[in-house]
Amino acid sequence: MPFHIITLAFSPDIQGFDDSPVQDFCLNKLVRRIESHFFIRKGQPYWTLLIRYRSLAQPAKAVRTSPDDKKERPEDGLDPTQALLFQRLREWRRAQAEAIGGPTFLVANNEQLVAMIRQQVSTLAGFAPIPGFGAKKTAKYGADIIHIIKTFYEQPPASPKTPTAP
Repeated sequence: MPFHIITLAFSPDIQGFDDSPVQDFCLNKLVRRIESHFFIRKGQPYWTLLIRYRSLAQPAKAVRTSPDDKKERPEDGLDPTQALLFQRLREWRRAQAEAIGGPTFLVANNEQLVAMIRQQVSTLAGFAPIPGFGAKKTAKYGADIIHIIKTFYEQPPASPKTPTAP
């Protein structure tokens, strides 16, 4: 199973560890396990993560819906890679909704997220054909969404690393 090691330095500016490198790396991966180690070197705190994962960058067959499902959902029919991106966008949407103190649909609904995924929106103009996602939402959330989608698709799968002998 491939793995990737990320070491984060404590940031006095945010009084914590900036986890954006971890989020960016994991964006198009199915994380199997994370092992962590905290250490201090020359007075500087560090947090090292060993991330065991499976890459999902390659599209696979579409996810089948259960025959028991009576109502079709917008995300039905997404392939596993798209379904993972849908989950990442939902997590982002939840955080945005919490920040504004409102429900998630005020940020974007599932149909809009699926349209963004299927169109692989890469510019602010790419939001124009998405019903209900107008200029205000594009100005407020567009850059974040584009970053998530671009990072998800453009990040090459990391090559497996082999442990070195001490």
